[in-house]
Amino acid sequence: MHELDDALLGEFLAECREHLADIENDRRHPLKNGRALASGLLTESRAAWLSLALVLAGFALGYLVHPLLPAIEGGFVLLNVAYSWKLKHVPYADLLVNTITHPLRVVTGILLFGQLVVGQVPVILAPAALFLATGALKRHFEASRGDIETRPVLCHYSEAGLR
Repeated sequence: MHELDDALLGEFLAECREHLADIENDRRHPLKNGRALASGLLTESRAAWLSLALVLAGFALGYLVHPLLPAIEGGFVLLNVAYSWKLKHVPYADLLVNTITHPLRVVTGILLFGQLVVGQVPVILAPAALFLATGALKRHFEASRGDIETRPVLCHYSEAGLR
């Protein structure tokens, strides 16, 4: 159960940081302007303190599960902060950072559960492939609807450049 708690804390923290970094775009976005930060329901100061508390709690819980887990969590935190504040606006760096987290999740699973059995690989890869495909389609639809204003990095991609 600690693994689930740790994962949930990490995901919530990532969302807090993402919303802090992107608050102005979220306020302009028709679907995101009702989020707690964008709407003003949660102050930026409280969100920042909550994020810090969740990072520390995640590291502590991670250490209780496995002593190496905080190092991997630290990698996730660094990647997420770099992505939220800069790299999501840099063409191809945004793809790279989003891709790197998937192998980190596999490494975390191997660390937590001991080993990776060959028969488990399709069970791991199928949801990962579905996640990546739906993410790609989401970005495609954002671009086709003209949502590039809220994700300016999308205008730097072309079909030829992604081949």
